[in-house]
Amino acid sequence: MTSLNDAFTQLLEALKMRFQTINPTGAPQVYYLVFPPDQALEVKQQLHKWRRRLNDQGFKTQEYSFARQLPRLAAKNVLVNKSLGLEAKSTMPPAAKFGASSRLLQQLTGAAGEKLAADIIARFGAAGDNSVLLLTDLEALHPAVRIGTIENQLTQAVKGPVIVFYPGQRTAKYALKFLGFYPEDGNYRSTHFEATAQ
Repeated sequence: MTSLNDAFTQLLEALKMRFQTINPTGAPQVYYLVFPPDQALEVKQQLHKWRRRLNDQGFKTQEYSFARQLPRLAAKNVLVNKSLGLEAKSTMPPAAKFGASSRLLQQLTGAAGEKLAADIIARFGAAGDNSVLLLTDLEALHPAVRIGTIENQLTQAVKGPVIVFYPGQRTAKYALKFLGFYPEDGNYRSTHFEATAQ
Protein backbone atom coordinates (compact mmCIF):
# COMPACT_ATOMS: atom_id res chain seq x y z
CA MET A 1 0.00 0.00 0.00
CA THR A 2 1.30 3.41 -0.99
CA SER A 3 0.00 6.67 0.49
CA LEU A 4 -0.44 9.87 -1.52
CA ASN A 5 2.62 11.42 0.11
CA ASP A 6 4.73 8.32 -0.51
CA ALA A 7 3.68 8.24 -4.17
CA PHE A 8 4.51 11.94 -4.53
CA THR A 9 7.93 11.38 -2.89
CA GLN A 10 8.66 8.61 -5.43
CA LEU A 11 7.58 10.94 -8.25
CA LEU A 12 9.79 13.75 -6.90
CA GLU A 13 12.82 11.44 -6.74
CA ALA A 14 12.23 10.38 -10.36
CA LEU A 15 11.88 14.02 -11.36
CA LYS A 16 15.22 14.89 -9.78
CA MET A 17 16.88 12.00 -11.64
CA ARG A 18 15.25 12.75 -15.02
CA PHE A 19 18.47 13.88 -16.72
CA GLN A 20 20.02 10.50 -15.96
CA THR A 21 17.16 8.71 -17.71
CA ILE A 22 17.45 8.04 -21.43
CA ASN A 23 14.56 9.57 -23.33
CA PRO A 24 15.06 8.77 -27.04
CA THR A 25 12.28 11.09 -28.19
CA GLY A 26 13.81 14.14 -26.54
CA ALA A 27 10.29 15.04 -25.35
CA PRO A 28 9.73 16.33 -21.83
CA GLN A 29 8.97 13.66 -19.32
CA VAL A 30 5.39 13.29 -18.15
CA TYR A 31 4.70 11.89 -14.69
CA TYR A 32 1.31 10.75 -13.41
CA LEU A 33 0.34 10.69 -9.76
CA VAL A 34 -2.52 8.18 -9.94
CA PHE A 35 -4.90 8.13 -6.99
CA PRO A 36 -8.34 6.70 -6.14
CA PRO A 37 -11.05 9.20 -7.18
CA ASP A 38 -12.36 9.36 -3.62
CA GLN A 39 -9.03 10.95 -2.60
CA ALA A 40 -9.45 13.93 -4.97
CA LEU A 41 -10.19 16.34 -2.12
CA GLU A 42 -7.10 15.21 -0.22
CA VAL A 43 -4.99 15.76 -3.35
CA LYS A 44 -6.31 19.33 -3.56
CA GLN A 45 -5.46 19.85 0.12
CA GLN A 46 -1.92 18.49 -0.32
CA LEU A 47 -1.14 20.36 -3.53
CA HIS A 48 0.26 23.49 -1.88
CA LYS A 49 2.64 21.34 0.22
CA TRP A 50 3.79 19.42 -2.83
CA ARG A 51 4.38 22.66 -4.73
CA ARG A 52 6.52 23.87 -1.82
CA ARG A 53 8.52 20.63 -1.94
CA LEU A 54 9.09 21.12 -5.66
CA ASN A 55 10.15 24.73 -5.09
CA ASP A 56 12.55 23.61 -2.33
CA GLN A 57 14.21 21.35 -4.91
CA GLY A 58 14.76 24.32 -7.24
CA PHE A 59 11.79 23.76 -9.55
CA LYS A 60 9.46 26.55 -10.61
CA THR A 61 5.88 25.26 -10.57
CA GLN A 62 3.02 26.39 -12.76
CA GLU A 63 -0.49 25.00 -12.49
CA TYR A 64 -3.18 24.46 -15.10
CA SER A 65 -6.50 23.58 -13.46
CA PHE A 66 -9.01 22.06 -15.87
CA ALA A 67 -11.84 22.97 -13.49
CA ARG A 68 -10.91 26.65 -13.75
CA GLN A 69 -10.05 26.72 -17.46
CA LEU A 70 -12.77 24.59 -19.09
CA PRO A 71 -15.63 27.08 -18.52
CA ARG A 72 -13.55 29.90 -20.02
CA LEU A 73 -12.67 27.80 -23.08
CA ALA A 74 -16.25 26.54 -23.47
CA ALA A 75 -17.49 30.13 -23.60
CA LYS A 76 -15.08 30.86 -26.47
CA ASN A 77 -15.19 27.55 -28.38
CA VAL A 78 -18.25 25.77 -29.81
CA LEU A 79 -16.68 22.29 -29.89
CA VAL A 80 -15.56 22.45 -26.27
CA ASN A 81 -19.02 23.71 -25.31
CA LYS A 82 -20.74 20.85 -27.21
CA SER A 83 -18.39 18.33 -25.67
CA LEU A 84 -19.19 19.56 -22.17
CA GLY A 85 -22.90 19.56 -23.05
CA LEU A 86 -22.90 15.78 -23.41
CA GLU A 87 -22.80 15.50 -19.62
CA ALA A 88 -25.76 17.78 -19.05
CA LYS A 89 -28.07 16.31 -21.68
CA SER A 90 -27.72 12.62 -20.94
CA THR A 91 -29.31 10.82 -17.99
CA MET A 92 -27.36 7.61 -18.61
CA PRO A 93 -24.88 6.32 -16.02
CA PRO A 94 -21.32 7.58 -16.71
CA ALA A 95 -19.98 4.26 -18.05
CA ALA A 96 -22.93 3.83 -20.44
CA LYS A 97 -22.64 7.45 -21.56
CA PHE A 98 -19.07 6.88 -22.67
CA GLY A 99 -19.96 3.84 -24.77
CA ALA A 100 -23.33 4.97 -26.15
CA SER A 101 -22.17 7.45 -28.76
CA SER A 102 -18.48 6.68 -28.96
CA ARG A 103 -18.03 8.01 -32.50
CA LEU A 104 -19.62 11.38 -31.77
CA LEU A 105 -17.85 11.53 -28.42
CA GLN A 106 -14.51 10.75 -30.06
CA GLN A 107 -14.98 13.53 -32.63
CA LEU A 108 -15.94 16.08 -30.00
CA THR A 109 -13.37 15.04 -27.41
CA GLY A 110 -10.57 15.05 -29.96
CA ALA A 111 -11.37 18.60 -31.01
CA ALA A 112 -11.87 19.75 -27.41
CA GLY A 113 -8.60 18.08 -26.40
CA GLU A 114 -6.76 19.89 -29.18
CA LYS A 115 -8.18 23.24 -28.01
CA LEU A 116 -7.17 22.54 -24.42
CA ALA A 117 -3.68 21.45 -25.45
CA ALA A 118 -3.29 24.59 -27.58
CA ASP A 119 -4.33 26.72 -24.59
CA ILE A 120 -1.79 24.99 -22.31
CA ILE A 121 0.97 25.32 -24.92
CA ALA A 122 0.20 29.01 -25.47
CA ARG A 123 0.55 29.63 -21.73
CA PHE A 124 3.41 27.32 -20.81
CA GLY A 125 5.17 26.23 -24.01
CA ALA A 126 8.05 28.67 -23.54
CA ALA A 127 8.77 27.66 -19.92
CA GLY A 128 12.28 26.30 -19.31
CA ASP A 129 13.60 22.88 -18.34
CA ASN A 130 13.41 23.68 -14.63
CA SER A 131 9.74 24.64 -14.81
CA VAL A 132 7.28 21.92 -13.81
CA LEU A 133 3.75 22.11 -15.20
CA LEU A 134 1.08 20.70 -12.88
CA LEU A 135 -2.13 19.54 -14.56
CA THR A 136 -4.84 19.43 -11.90
CA ASP A 137 -8.59 18.81 -11.54
CA LEU A 138 -8.70 16.19 -14.31
CA GLU A 139 -12.13 15.03 -13.11
CA ALA A 140 -13.46 18.19 -14.79
CA LEU A 141 -12.55 16.64 -18.16
CA HIS A 142 -15.28 14.00 -17.82
CA PRO A 143 -16.87 13.34 -20.26
CA ALA A 144 -15.51 16.03 -22.56
CA VAL A 145 -11.88 15.04 -23.10
CA ARG A 146 -9.40 12.24 -22.49
CA ILE A 147 -6.09 13.41 -21.02
CA GLY A 148 -4.15 11.19 -23.47
CA THR A 149 -5.19 13.49 -26.32
CA ILE A 150 -3.69 16.44 -24.46
CA GLU A 151 -0.56 14.59 -23.31
CA ASN A 152 0.36 13.58 -26.87
CA GLN A 153 0.40 17.21 -27.98
CA LEU A 154 2.17 18.54 -24.91
CA THR A 155 5.12 16.19 -25.31
CA GLN A 156 5.87 17.85 -28.65
CA ALA A 157 5.59 21.44 -27.46
CA VAL A 158 6.39 21.83 -23.75
CA LYS A 159 10.05 21.86 -22.70
CA GLY A 160 9.87 21.09 -18.99
CA PRO A 161 8.46 18.09 -17.15
CA VAL A 162 4.71 17.71 -16.61
CA ILE A 163 2.99 16.22 -13.56
CA VAL A 164 -0.57 14.99 -14.12
CA PHE A 165 -2.74 14.44 -11.04
CA TYR A 166 -4.89 11.55 -12.30
CA PRO A 167 -8.01 10.29 -10.50
CA GLY A 168 -8.37 6.65 -11.45
CA GLN A 169 -6.41 3.45 -11.26
CA ARG A 170 -3.38 1.90 -12.84
CA THR A 171 -4.14 -1.45 -14.43
CA ALA A 172 -0.77 -2.20 -16.07
CA LYS A 173 2.59 -0.49 -16.63
CA TYR A 174 1.19 1.86 -19.29
CA ALA A 175 -2.56 1.39 -18.76
CA LEU A 176 -4.92 3.56 -16.73
CA LYS A 177 -8.67 3.68 -16.02
CA PHE A 178 -9.88 7.28 -15.74
CA LEU A 179 -12.12 7.82 -12.70
CA GLY A 180 -12.14 4.05 -12.17
CA PHE A 181 -15.01 3.37 -14.59
CA TYR A 182 -13.78 4.43 -18.04
CA PRO A 183 -12.48 1.64 -20.26
CA GLU A 184 -8.82 0.83 -19.71
CA ASP A 185 -6.52 2.95 -21.89
CA GLY A 186 -3.11 1.41 -22.57
CA ASN A 187 -1.73 4.19 -24.77
CA TYR A 188 0.19 6.07 -22.07
CA ARG A 189 3.98 6.18 -22.31
CA SER A 190 4.44 8.37 -19.26
CA THR A 191 5.81 7.34 -15.86
CA HIS A 192 3.12 6.45 -13.32
CA PHE A 193 3.19 6.55 -9.52
CA GLU A 194 0.10 5.17 -7.84
CA ALA A 195 -1.30 5.89 -4.40
CA THR A 196 -3.25 2.86 -3.25
CA ALA A 197 -4.03 3.77 0.36
CA GLN A 198 -4.46 6.82 2.59
